[in-house]
Amino acid sequence: MGYEYNKDDPLVFNNEMGRYRTERQLKFIKNCLHVEGLRILDIGGGNGRLAIPLASLGHKVTIIDISKEAIDLLKERSQPNIEWVHGDILRFDYLNFFDVAIAIDSIKYIKSVSLARLFAKINTLLAQDGLFVIAEINKNSWRNHLRALLRRRVDLQYNIESAEGYRSSLESAGFEIEKMEGFFWMPFVYNSDSPFVRAFKQIEDGLHLKAWISQSPRLLIAARKTKKV
Repeated sequence: MGYEYNKDDPLVFNNEMGRYRTERQLKFIKNCLHVEGLRILDIGGGNGRLAIPLASLGHKVTIIDISKEAIDLLKERSQPNIEWVHGDILRFDYLNFFDVAIAIDSIKYIKSVSLARLFAKINTLLAQDGLFVIAEINKNSWRNHLRALLRRRVDLQYNIESAEGYRSSLESAGFEIEKMEGFFWMPFVYNSDSPFVRAFKQIEDGLHLKAWISQSPRLLIAARKTKKV
């Protein structure tokens, strides 16, 4: 069985919705990075969907992923500025601190600890004033409530929270939120290749739906480390 989240797979990310998600997430991350040559930890970064474009900007990216298949796919490419670690973020230690940590579509799968404890672990890997960027499901969005009505309880499957829940967990772990936006308002499944995705992206942008945090299906969060835990 191949790696389930392969960035090159047309049934996963190499489709219209996958490109929309990647563009939206990457734009948010780039807007948070104000200097060059940062040391970035990509938690659950797979085979480099975001690490590769970030490394192409001159940042030094370390991917940690629990999937050996993902790391093997990454190794097949010669990627300057990228190193990889096959391992569990909860057991990960590093000689130097990172300037930035990103967890994009990955923290929901780490279910053995609370979000507050997970965020506290990430705090220990960041330099003072380091940045933590998250992209994740909003537990209280209209989409999630609809799934609950249809008895598809994503909140039981994943380690996710509402906007305020993420804020509370981050603050308890020594972070302060600097920016939060919503996205993924599309009426399509995550891997749709519909030609209408771009049209709905324009609607999302035109209506400024990223500002409707409470009901946004997905959230983008940037939080600054303000104290050690």
